Amino acid sequence: FSIVAPPAYLAIGESRQLRAVWVGPDGDTLRSSSAISWRSSSPRSLAVGDSGRISAAETGLATIRAEAGDRYHADAPVRVTADFLVTLDYGRDSLAVAELSVQKHAVEPIASLSGARFASWTANRDRMVFSRRTGQGKPFALYTAAPDGSDARQISRPRDGDDIQAKWFVQPDHIAYLSGRSGDFRVSAQQIDDTLALTLMVRGRVRGIARRRDRDEFLVIREADSRFAVWVATMAAQEKKLVGDHRGAIDAVTELPDGSLLMVADTSAGKDRFALVRWADGVETTFDAAFQNVGRLRSIAVAADGRHAVVIADHPTAKQGSVVLWIDLATHAVEEILRTDLFKVLAPDA
Repeated sequence: FSIVAPPAYLAIGESRQLRAVWVGPDGDTLRSSSAISWRSSSPRSLAVGDSGRISAAETGLATIRAEAGDRYHADAPVRVTADFLVTLDYGRDSLAVAELSVQKHAVEPIASLSGARFASWTANRDRMVFSRRTGQGKPFALYTAAPDGSDARQISRPRDGDDIQAKWFVQPDHIAYLSGRSGDFRVSAQQIDDTLALTLMVRGRVRGIARRRDRDEFLVIREADSRFAVWVATMAAQEKKLVGDHRGAIDAVTELPDGSLLMVADTSAGKDRFALVRWADGVETTFDAAFQNVGRLRSIAVAADGRHAVVIADHPTAKQGSVVLWIDLATHAVEEILRTDLFKVLAPDA
């Protein structure tokens, strides 16, 4: 007796229909039944209806149980998360990792990750990697932890770790990380148990890194002679340029489900007029979305559903503030979900 393909996680506001069946020794479904009772170990976080439909309401871990009479039961753990991990920067080296919920229009700091930044989930959100200082005034090191930030352990401290940002590979036994100091950065890869460490095939000044959607490859923003480009970095092949020499700065890049790229880039050749730029088949086009009452665009991340993205911009008047925007990638409709003058929101990761 088993619950069929339960999700590893749901974001707040999402729902899913579950089904329980009897499965044979060869993995074939013998029969299914509607005579099932359902319950949740944490209904406040993850509610379940009489038909087996689950609805995510608050972050946390819940176990869904299906029961067929007194003899048969099956359990499925499901974690409820927000939509994105972000870094909150309060200034003066005061940092925290938080979960950003689109439905709640709010960020919720993770209590155990005060002082941490640049957190990234695995694809099924069962672990995270983040960076944090090893002591007062000391360099940053890399840590892994449970998805709620508990059980953190240090896995690496690069010698040039004044600044470190890490991403998981699609297969979650390796990470790639951007590290460096004084503007001189490189991209490296490391096995989680630290038995393998190598530098990915990237040369030049590196300004950013993003994970590709379904491949063990990374998008790397490079700068050379005031020109910017986006390259692919891998562990096994020579680097490949995707975006040619861009005259203005590229601050962030992400991959869309169709394989095209969406960048936060200067569209005025160095005059600091930043917009979203879509790059497909060697053609650059401005993404036609209207951003009202915001400052400079800073970063972008595509949501897990592949149909939406979050864009973070500077607050138009507050030095330390941010505006967080939610975009429908099909219609280009923009919704403001957060505006704050208390902290900057950095490094969104879905």
